[in-house]
Amino acid sequence: MVRKSVASKFNWLIIIFVVISISLSALTITLFLHQRYTKDVIEKDRLHMKGIAGSVRGFIEHAFTLNYLLSVNPQIVKQVAGAPKDWTRRVSDYNRDYDTSANLQDNSGLPILVNTQEIYDFVELFFVQDELGDQTSRSFGPLGHRGQRWWFQKITENQNYNPFMSKSYYSMTGDKPVASAFHPIFKDGRFIGIMGTDINFDKLQSLVQNYLDSKDLFAMIIDPEGVVIAHPDESKLRDILRGSSDGFIQKQFDVKILSGKIKQILK
Repeated sequence: MVRKSVASKFNWLIIIFVVISISLSALTITLFLHQRYTKDVIEKDRLHMKGIAGSVRGFIEHAFTLNYLLSVNPQIVKQVAGAPKDWTRRVSDYNRDYDTSANLQDNSGLPILVNTQEIYDFVELFFVQDELGDQTSRSFGPLGHRGQRWWFQKITENQNYNPFMSKSYYSMTGDKPVASAFHPIFKDGRFIGIMGTDINFDKLQSLVQNYLDSKDLFAMIIDPEGVVIAHPDESKLRDILRGSSDGFIQKQFDVKILSGKIKQILK
């Protein structure tokens, strides 16, 4: 009877030891796999961020380069140089040639601007002004005076004529986030005007989401001043951007991928 009791206790000790061993092994394996999975997720998110940052950078540089190419286009230079100096006559001639009351269409503005905007869906508006800030052409809409706008004064300050990209802001006209590119226009080495492009960031979110190609991931893009310029929830984006003010940005962005709770500044 004593031997049976001792044997039974010994068997239970063996069983307990085996269970503990198996549990510890399972726990160790689980922790290892969890750690490995976490590292894989973090690494995958880093690769996503680098890819998205490259896409965003390419998007901005493409738009900026497009504006530059228009600023040196012979048709644009000729149109600015040949615009009537008398404002009343300029507006009258322009309204006679184009339907300025319409949105973008075949005859809504200078043909080269209209045709180019129809090709590039990230363009919200092209606008050209002379050396005084009075507009000479647009892709659509009526001409206006822009000499007192901050961006005109910035580019003409001290006659530096440096091109730049504006800070992102919310366009009440287009009801979407935009930024603007500006380049000086020269003729025979003389400053004669400014070429401007409003860039539609609404297209940027589509680009980013298509890059992720996953229902489990989403991304939002934040400029260096903390302004969200792309977000999958358009209603939140409107609320955020309606409070922003004018300024300017460099071509660098923060990219947040929320799946791995990672934030990395990419310059």
